[in-house]
Amino acid sequence: RVAEIPGRIGTGYAGNYLDYLLCEILYNKYNSKFAQKPLSVSTTSTPDVATLEERIKLKEIVKNKVKPNLKPNQNMHIGGITVNSDEILTDERFEAFVSDITERIIKQMLDHIGMKDLHIDTVLMSGRGCRLEPLSNALAKALTKVGSTTARVIKISSTDNKEKMAVAEGAMAMVARFSSVESPITIRSHRLYASYGLIYRRLGGSYAYTELLNSINMPYATDWAHQDDFEGPSVVAEGTAAAGTIKLVQTYLSPAETEAAYSRGDMEFISEMEEYDMANLGGRDRLNVKLKLDYYNNVALYVNGLESVGSSPKGIDLTSEITKRSIWPVTI
Repeated sequence: RVAEIPGRIGTGYAGNYLDYLLCEILYNKYNSKFAQKPLSVSTTSTPDVATLEERIKLKEIVKNKVKPNLKPNQNMHIGGITVNSDEILTDERFEAFVSDITERIIKQMLDHIGMKDLHIDTVLMSGRGCRLEPLSNALAKALTKVGSTTARVIKISSTDNKEKMAVAEGAMAMVARFSSVESPITIRSHRLYASYGLIYRRLGGSYAYTELLNSINMPYATDWAHQDDFEGPSVVAEGTAAAGTIKLVQTYLSPAETEAAYSRGDMEFISEMEEYDMANLGGRDRLNVKLKLDYYNNVALYVNGLESVGSSPKGIDLTSEITKRSIWPVTI
């Protein structure tokens, strides 16, 4: 039997990101009231020793006192003051975070498979998010909106943080079970799970996105000794004469979503790989383009017969705001 992995979707938001967000909300709302004021909550400023210590203290307060009490109308005594949980739960930043990791992720999955509704049988929750009542409630509402009114939500919980290790240990167990030659199931995965295309400005200043290779059409991974070069289809990018440059981007969104997200500066699922000067391409309004993957999955761009140097697929973007918030109070 063969099991195929059609795509990988999700978000970079996780527990550490929420820690930062709650620190920011507390700092903005209550900083003037704290007996010992936190010196700053920022991903841009490099802290001195005293500031770093204060940031670490604030994060520990969030992890140990705030997150366990994120239920409606809970009073928390922290830093010499009383904070009511409703002031956090109704903050637009917290509401946006919960919506992003529930409704938006489900919508992303439906868009990926081309469906509007889906019967989801079971959802597994892991990590410290299992303990967040607002997250569980928002997830149940999001599932109802797509027609999954009877979905089971199973929380992995323990008293020794086992819920944080469950996913990693499960992945290791799956590899051990299904990677051997004796395995009754062969798992097929694509060489890459991102899509690739060009971003450039149209006449008038708006952005256009032309998809060159969709993740669905990506070849399957094989043994490295037998992995061949792969060329995508030939595509015409139109309206490029007004652009000063064109950019090769990696995206985990649909073409329409990529164009919209890039236009509003939302780079969570988009990475810029290379930029090319239109003057070197003759300033043409129509470009014949295609992509090529080499033996190592380096991505090269062909434009009107010219070939670019191959670029490695993008991994974690250390300059993104999501990454910066996730590693806070350390700053890059």
